[in-house]
Amino acid sequence: MHPLKAVVVGCGRMGAFTSDKTRAGLPLGWLPLSHAEAIHTLLGVELVGVCDAQRSVAEAAAKVWGGQVFTDYRAMLLKLKPDIATIATRTDVRPEILKYVAANGVKAIHAEKPLCRSLSDALDVVETLRTHHVVFSYGTVRRYMDAYKQARAIVHSGDLGKLKQIILSFGEAQIMWTAPHLFDLLVFFSDNAPVKYVQASMNAEHVSKQNGRAEMIDDDPRIQFATIVFENGITGIITAAGGMKTELACEDGTITVGADGSYIETQKKSSTGYFLEPERIIPQPALSGTQSAIAGLRDAIVKGEISGMTMDELETEQRILFAVATSALKNGARIKLEDVDPELIITGKTGNLYA
Repeated sequence: MHPLKAVVVGCGRMGAFTSDKTRAGLPLGWLPLSHAEAIHTLLGVELVGVCDAQRSVAEAAAKVWGGQVFTDYRAMLLKLKPDIATIATRTDVRPEILKYVAANGVKAIHAEKPLCRSLSDALDVVETLRTHHVVFSYGTVRRYMDAYKQARAIVHSGDLGKLKQIILSFGEAQIMWTAPHLFDLLVFFSDNAPVKYVQASMNAEHVSKQNGRAEMIDDDPRIQFATIVFENGITGIITAAGGMKTELACEDGTITVGADGSYIETQKKSSTGYFLEPERIIPQPALSGTQSAIAGLRDAIVKGEISGMTMDELETEQRILFAVATSALKNGARIKLEDVDPELIITGKTGNLYA
């Protein structure tokens, strides 16, 4: 059987080139991280094209990973007719590209986060993906990593009782650059339970308003805290503490995914009521998160298997992101997902760069 044809749109850090500094600091399960490298290493998928607005960047990617060079993604789709497209551009142009790719014959898409700069754009993208039945995976790759999948399996086993809280300690996460990973973990571990309300605080600056209504945050604010309360009784808590740690607090014990997936530790309730029975697991992943995400797209096309993310999950995550921002703009008010202004724009600007 011929391999599936894959293309990469956007050949920067996530599209094609993981820096040496990043490589040196990542635990098992993270590499390969870039789209092109992950595709290059997978069986059953061939990288046939790379596209970047700067031809020299696309040429550099092709020299390392292979594929024909393009500066126009439309021309690339027309000529190569790929099965899979991955998108690693800046966020401002991503919605247009996503919708065009989804509507023009591609069977599966892997896209970087954040998805869009407004909820309105995000909902348009989700609807387009649904309409054209495109299989989708997202750059929030922890959900595809063995450590996090193992942790969820422990929750689902029921050995530690019902899940009560999801506590995420990733420092003061920027809402566009880092926090999409956190919103994804909340949806992943809660099994996309309906959200009751959101409360949050963040250091939003450069907020433009009209008639008392926030229209744009020209910034990528850091979240100081966020609480996401689900209808099923689970509470998600985003803290400002560091450690890149995910803690799942259950009725009869805890599960910790520590140091960004380096280990899993469980603690079980003892006869005294204290959690005194620690057990540590060191994951031995066969694939990285990016590899697993794209392999899931491959298997969905070839074998009809269910991929790792649904459109309902993707929509919930976008609604949570903008609800967190809305709550912070309203001094920590409780915000329901349906009460968010869909036209609020968050540019994700840090210095002279954008997410």
